[in-house]
Amino acid sequence: MKKLFISLILCTVLIFTFGFVIATDITTEKISNITYIEELRTTDTIRIPDTGILIWKDYKSYYSNDKRILIEDYNYDVKLDFKLLTDYNENTIVSNDTKIASLFFTEWEDGRTKIVDEIELYNKNQNYKTEKKDIWFKYANITTNYIPAPSTSKNLTASSFYYNTTEWIQFDSLDDLPHNNIEVGIFTETFLGDNYEWVITVDKFEILEWASFLATDTERYFNMSDNAANTVVLDGTGTTNGVASFNTDDNTVTGQVGDALTLDGSGDYITMGSPAVGSSGQFTISAWVKTTSTSNDYVIGYRNDGTLDWRFLRLSGGKAQGYLRTSSSGLDNVASTTSVNDGDWHHIVWTYEAGEAIIYVDGNDENTKSMTINPGAVALEIGRDGVSDSDYLPCTIDEVGIWSRVLTPTEVNDSATSTYPFSSDSCTYTSGDWEVDCADNCVIDSAVAVGGNDIYITGTGTFRTSEDITGYGLLHIEGDNSSSICTVTCDGGCFK
Repeated sequence: MKKLFISLILCTVLIFTFGFVIATDITTEKISNITYIEELRTTDTIRIPDTGILIWKDYKSYYSNDKRILIEDYNYDVKLDFKLLTDYNENTIVSNDTKIASLFFTEWEDGRTKIVDEIELYNKNQNYKTEKKDIWFKYANITTNYIPAPSTSKNLTASSFYYNTTEWIQFDSLDDLPHNNIEVGIFTETFLGDNYEWVITVDKFEILEWASFLATDTERYFNMSDNAANTVVLDGTGTTNGVASFNTDDNTVTGQVGDALTLDGSGDYITMGSPAVGSSGQFTISAWVKTTSTSNDYVIGYRNDGTLDWRFLRLSGGKAQGYLRTSSSGLDNVASTTSVNDGDWHHIVWTYEAGEAIIYVDGNDENTKSMTINPGAVALEIGRDGVSDSDYLPCTIDEVGIWSRVLTPTEVNDSATSTYPFSSDSCTYTSGDWEVDCADNCVIDSAVAVGGNDIYITGTGTFRTSEDITGYGLLHIEGDNSSSICTVTCDGGCFK
């Protein structure tokens, strides 16, 4: 894959406040000052002339309410017009091709090839140290698809419908874009724990209030204990808080871990935003549930008939079931063998990767099945089928989590016995030989001295260190080939 390399340097930035231009350096104090950044994000429209002979001046404007950059020439003809679509603070997945932000390009002048001058990255885990990363751009190629009406049985009706699919296509120049009014993604490789502020520069115009990303494999986590403001259910990842249809103060009870919430089965549910369930080709959904329901009721549910896209963790006949739609007329599920509607607490987990779905109950792998799922970000709800507003689950629910990867069997047990964020003992050296399970995806951000003992890194996953690991005897990284060995990355620190 050809990548557009963006040089990342510390340089001068223009801070625009109330129409005045102040020249200063980007400093750790400014980048890390959330109050200062928030003030910039609420500043009204700023319009400044570029330097030079008056008649040849460009005019550069920033509209904080739209997160929009507009560059015009001295005749007010548009040279470039685009805006930030995504949130200022994005949680992203861990992959070698991660979209960290989306821009929307409305218009640009003929012959303009350069997308941006540069993108500067500041590592929040390293006191906002500047770092280099490869950055590349892709545009969204949207295709409209037609699905004819399926045949139906007596007394049922069906209709044809359209839905859109999006393919991201890499490009290097604005000349490569097929049309105006197009979404463009900023992509890079991310590692677990990556936490960066990034500053974009366009025609020497720097936007300090854009933005940050955090690479995490946890899309959402609701422990049901830390609730606030009557209907707010706090998301432990800091991404998107849930919103309950009821007053959480009235429905809080003792849970399996800390507190839990009760759902009455008739109108209680919680919205949880649109996590990217399966967008990386894999996911995990888990929850603690206590119920006596015998109906087809939904623990976590989503359905969009327009995209043939159903995915649910539900109960059916008392069994836990991962349930989805595979075509206009096809449905599939993977179900547990153990009943979970006996009125006791049960830990239910559904994982999916590479066409294989597994359902766990209380840490046990109860069923594995080949299934096909349509990946994407979907609006999930806890406690009901959100489209038909039905199939409410009467239950007590606790520790609801969604991951953009498959949890290992060990991690499934950890998620049943620990609180979020789950600690990985193998990532922390204590004494003796250091035995690292690569599936823990360790991120080492402080120096480690092993005291002459050996280090064993086994399994697959990632091990990343930004600090030196010293004083070890032998280093064993076990595996027969690239698909069975841990991916070890030295990022500022290494084994010495």
